[in-house]
Amino acid sequence: MPADCLGLDAGSWKRLSLTIRIEHESMHYFTRRVFGSMKNRLLDELIADYAGIVRATGRFRADWALRFLGLESYPDYRSGGRLEHYRGDPPLSDGAFRVLQRLVTRAVENLEAWSATGDDATRPDGHIRTVVAMTRLTVEDLAAADAARRLRAAARAVAPHVGRAPRPVHARPL
Repeated sequence: MPADCLGLDAGSWKRLSLTIRIEHESMHYFTRRVFGSMKNRLLDELIADYAGIVRATGRFRADWALRFLGLESYPDYRSGGRLEHYRGDPPLSDGAFRVLQRLVTRAVENLEAWSATGDDATRPDGHIRTVVAMTRLTVEDLAAADAARRLRAAARAVAPHVGRAPRPVHARPL
């Protein structure tokens, strides 16, 4: 992605894109390692994009995520966007792909609104709690009008398990 597409100079974009890439790929590793093989690869991609963009910028940028996916001019789709990887085999029909584009656009917009609540920007455990909560949802949940309520409920459900320090291991004398 060229820096000027995002309104950035080359140096800033190089720094930010490296952070996004590292966090994005780390999140793929985390979700595979902790949750096993994800059943919905598109959801896994949204989770990884969320993690990368938030870590790089302190908030989720829907405009960036939509550009990465080829949806920056929705309802027009830019050929070559990453969303094409999720058409499937056999591929979704053009009509079904348009429905998928709408779902993803709504989900990304809802994630930006969720990120604007400040939890991710101000608390490290809030960021990981959000991404773990997202694994309990579907793309349809994230695209729903009440996505914030669903995310909040999922975040509450995972809260007892996220952000807590492990119990100390006491070495036994030899």
